[in-house]
Amino acid sequence: MILKRITDIIGEIKLFLKNVWLLLSFDPVDKPVFSFLCGVFSLIICNLAKSGLSRLLIIARGIRYIDKGNMVSVCTSADTFLLALLFLIIMTFCALFEIGGLLHSFSMAQIGRKSDIWSMMLVGLRTCFKTLHPCNWPVILFVMIMFPLTGLITLSNAAYKLKIPSFVELGIAARPLFSISFTIFYAFLIIAEIAVLFSINIYVLRKKDFVESCIGSWKLGKKRLLNTVVCMLVLSLITNAVISLSVRLLFHTGTAADAIKQIIRAILVPSVNNAGITALFYRYFEEDRSLTDLSRHVFQTAEPTISEKIIMTVTAVLLLSGSLFYHARQYAFLAEPVRMPLVCAHRGDNVHAPDNSYEAFEQAVSEDLPWIELDVQLTADNVVVAEHDQTLQRRFGINQAVCDMTYDEIMCYKVIGNSDERFQNVRMTTLEDVLLLAKKNDVLVQIETKPSKKKSGLEEEVLRIVEKTNMHDNVMIISLDSDSIRRIKELDPEIVTAHAVMMTWKDYADVEDADNLSAEIGTVTPLLVRQLHDAGMKVFCWTADDPSDIQYLVSCGVDVIGTDDPVMVNEKLNEADCSGGIRRCFCLMMHVLADMER
Repeated sequence: MILKRITDIIGEIKLFLKNVWLLLSFDPVDKPVFSFLCGVFSLIICNLAKSGLSRLLIIARGIRYIDKGNMVSVCTSADTFLLALLFLIIMTFCALFEIGGLLHSFSMAQIGRKSDIWSMMLVGLRTCFKTLHPCNWPVILFVMIMFPLTGLITLSNAAYKLKIPSFVELGIAARPLFSISFTIFYAFLIIAEIAVLFSINIYVLRKKDFVESCIGSWKLGKKRLLNTVVCMLVLSLITNAVISLSVRLLFHTGTAADAIKQIIRAILVPSVNNAGITALFYRYFEEDRSLTDLSRHVFQTAEPTISEKIIMTVTAVLLLSGSLFYHARQYAFLAEPVRMPLVCAHRGDNVHAPDNSYEAFEQAVSEDLPWIELDVQLTADNVVVAEHDQTLQRRFGINQAVCDMTYDEIMCYKVIGNSDERFQNVRMTTLEDVLLLAKKNDVLVQIETKPSKKKSGLEEEVLRIVEKTNMHDNVMIISLDSDSIRRIKELDPEIVTAHAVMMTWKDYADVEDADNLSAEIGTVTPLLVRQLHDAGMKVFCWTADDPSDIQYLVSCGVDVIGTDDPVMVNEKLNEADCSGGIRRCFCLMMHVLADMER
């Protein structure tokens, strides 16, 4: 029984793959070209929409930047919700334009008729106009939320670009209840997506609204859920394997290979997946003999009139030329060369020694680095120590907060989890010891304050120790907590500070109480760096531990790169290209594409 079922599934997969290949090989040029053009225009529209809507948010909220102090109020405001919804609607239309055109083309191929790019564009526009009706608005949830969240099936380039922000994923993972709830929600989305997968076919090809299309999809596929999942999974595995193997054979590995892989995915993956659901859609329909009410235009070449061709051509030309002009003005500075950035040992050289330990800072100093960085907290008896985490669990195996223990109590414990014999007796170090080491070796220091809600006075103690060690002009105090930076500036207006951020948005040059910006590398863009440089601010970034990120950061023009592995970063900087113009643009573009692939 089981063996027969497996044999049947293998036979169904073979038939499915054969049908997909027939659809893809029938008139094979127009569909990938159409997908590529849709990808280009959706990227242009996405960037223009984000820029325009963010300006509207600035006007509506009266803010210039987002930080810890205003993040919650901004993100939960009605203005933000409405503008985010408007952005999703815009991208939904981009996605439906591409999906509608591809499904029409594959439907024509199913009966042996050709369709050109013009007909795909026309059907794409018809699908978008159909979506304007309020009864079809739920398609937004399906195309722009369900597909991107699950990441199972990419039907359009517009939907592929939408992902959950990394800081949201980290926030969910850090809270067990949120993580469990999200896992359950994710499983529900996958089941729902498979259950109504063919609703998009019915919506595009039949004279039904989206809710009716979902009902029709459920009736069509409810007895074939396993077959659908297996077939689409096999198709996805084969597609990814072919693309990855081809790129690896031709380009080996690295940023260029990842960028080429992303371009190939943008051209092929939407076509392959749309061909897959088309093959299953018609096969299931033929089995049910339910093809009687398909829209007539599906089986006819949707030939646009001359006036329609002129309108579509003019619209495309205006959009492309306007975008090129806008971006050429905005990014004209990329013609200029950049300076080679300096290197900062993030928590010391903690690849070769325990992080935030005296030994890690000694190692960094021995490597002739210009900067080191440490995190500081206050113990129960007001000693400023180098520690990142709020508790001592990770480094010392003690599930107690730093602020609840005295320095002498903490010094009774050794750093755990290191097999190197040289570091078997490593203990907590203090800010004063690190500053004295830096002073002796003429090294600059970034001090990141980690204030505790249980205990105040960290900022006062940090400044006292800085003055005591005569390091006032050789330190920069940073923090993710804007209140901490504000307190530092109140106490000492002359000391250099930087606002540390995990996300960047708009005019950080206007941030109060900060002389520079310290940004997580995922938020660094050349435009951000230029904006801050024009305002006389420097850009520090963290934490660059992937070799493929270094050239991008150099091309962005950052001033200092923070890393756990300064030896690797220095090696990559020796190979880096600081030139401007085409080479700088090429390096940035390759990294952006490669980062999308990763």
